[in-house]
Amino acid sequence: MNKKVVLTYYYTGIMDKWHHRYAMKADARDFNVLYNSVKGRGYDFITLANELEMDTPDWRTVKTKKPDDMSLYLHKFIACYNWLLEHPEYEEIWIVDTTDTEMLKTPAPLEDRLYTGYDAYFPAFDCYATFLWFLGGWKDGVYVPQGFGRGRDNGDFETRYLKDLHEKDRPYNCGVVGGKREIVMEFLKDFTDRLKKNDIDLEMVPFNYLCYTKYAGKVHNCTTRMTMGEKDYKKWWRHK
Repeated sequence: MNKKVVLTYYYTGIMDKWHHRYAMKADARDFNVLYNSVKGRGYDFITLANELEMDTPDWRTVKTKKPDDMSLYLHKFIACYNWLLEHPEYEEIWIVDTTDTEMLKTPAPLEDRLYTGYDAYFPAFDCYATFLWFLGGWKDGVYVPQGFGRGRDNGDFETRYLKDLHEKDRPYNCGVVGGKREIVMEFLKDFTDRLKKNDIDLEMVPFNYLCYTKYAGKVHNCTTRMTMGEKDYKKWWRHK
């Protein structure tokens, strides 16, 4: 067993509220780019899944069941955190999206840094405008019912904080998050605690709130855009 893990979450066959469609049937080919990019680099490759079944020397699935009243995006991190609590042997952890992520080079994380990436879909948008698009919210006194989740209003503390202090900052994207175990597990505990308390279908706002508050100065970008024509091998990952 390796001391490093790439952990993915793959829940299929139910409505994806973010993309307004039913997820396709489980298909191991969805992992082709990611799996082949990680293979041979000294990582265990683990997938938390409800339908997919894999049991090979370098890829294993773990059965997981999502509560009916919880969105995919909340359950992903809660399930990953709970699994990692049961596996203290891993000293380096990467939680990454399945179908749009690729490891470009073997990461070399430092102990006191948390690694993630900026949101590639909104390179020209400010942080608050991005959250309006995702979740809905108040802008210039008018409620804007946008996005994929249930929407949140101007009274929400996290959204208001980000608007007041980080409106023009680039939002972080949690499709890749990782580093050394101590800081990753500390972050995941804080993150999942907030997810459980928030009445929301998505995870973007609480993720960015933590990145810009308790973990400010510790968060470092480790990704480049998946859709770029060329690969920037100065980065560890491509995403989206």
